[in-house]
Amino acid sequence: MILKRVTILTAGLLFLVAAATSGAAEKDVKTKSRPEVAGVLEETPKIVLRVNGVELDEIDLEGVIRTLLPGASVHQRFTEEKRKAIRVKAVDRLIAREVFIQEARKQGIKIKSQEIDKQVAEVRKNYKGSLETFLKKNKLTMDGLRNELEKRLILQRYETKVNDEIKKDAKKKITDAYMEEYYNKNKEKFKEPERIRLREITIKADPGGGKEVWQEALNQAMQLRKRIDAGEDFAKIARESSQDPYAAKGGDMGFGHVGSHVPELENAAAKLKTGEVAGPIWSIYGYHIIKLEEKAPPIQRTFEEVKEGIRGDQEKAEFLDMKYNLIQDLKKKAKIEYMNQEDKKEAEDAENKAKEKGKK
Repeated sequence: MILKRVTILTAGLLFLVAAATSGAAEKDVKTKSRPEVAGVLEETPKIVLRVNGVELDEIDLEGVIRTLLPGASVHQRFTEEKRKAIRVKAVDRLIAREVFIQEARKQGIKIKSQEIDKQVAEVRKNYKGSLETFLKKNKLTMDGLRNELEKRLILQRYETKVNDEIKKDAKKKITDAYMEEYYNKNKEKFKEPERIRLREITIKADPGGGKEVWQEALNQAMQLRKRIDAGEDFAKIARESSQDPYAAKGGDMGFGHVGSHVPELENAAAKLKTGEVAGPIWSIYGYHIIKLEEKAPPIQRTFEEVKEGIRGDQEKAEFLDMKYNLIQDLKKKAKIEYMNQEDKKEAEDAENKAKEKGKK
């Protein structure tokens, strides 16, 4: 069995370190040697990638895969299709992480020894039991741990720097003129649909209660409907007899747009005129009687009303696009070698799909 190194444990042991991107860090070719443990040479993991000459192996990839899965899902079974999709995403993220590390170092980002000491102390503090025992059991070295912590801190520092710069650029791009043009091209997005205000009376029935329970609920609802048709106040009956949270408000459900009510109620309400009553209406909750109180026509919200919302959404969208483009640019400049032909094919397919999408 391939020996676990710190890279595969970063999602657990190193949880306290805020990584810039998820997953395992790359290995420097110059520090790729494997020490002997108890007279036995460590088994060398299979190399899956080379990025500008830096080798990344299957344990690096496994570390990233684990960050893409919920904790409880690590040991669950997945379909071959799902497993392949996870691997494709993990390979891409591993490459992105590596080119980020390399770019950070090119830009002179360094971590002081004291900073790494502090992180080691945090790991020691948060790990239950002796850290030395853990490292020995898993055939790790303190130098290896420090190396991984250093890479994480480099990533964290570089991404903070990059994010700050991109956010500034995104803010500059989203001018008032930009937002107004976006608003005019997408007015339908800022149109509130028709809304209706209903009153409701509900007589509940236990879904598993059987035919008699449901028949009794229907009988009660029918008796209430007769009282309403005879002229009694709907709100008064709702307060006295309804079995839902709106009873205290006389059954007033307030305004709601399409999709905010139980489908059976919406279908019945669509056929009503203001002031009309419908029911009993069956739903999985029981039987309902509704009254259409008001209809509010569609409203086109003005630019000034939605301006700040547009600003926030578009700044976020621009930030994500700029960040993605930066990563893609770094990847294009890098020499990436795939040791697994299937990984290479999947990467090429993903690139071609992205190009086709860009043309549309």
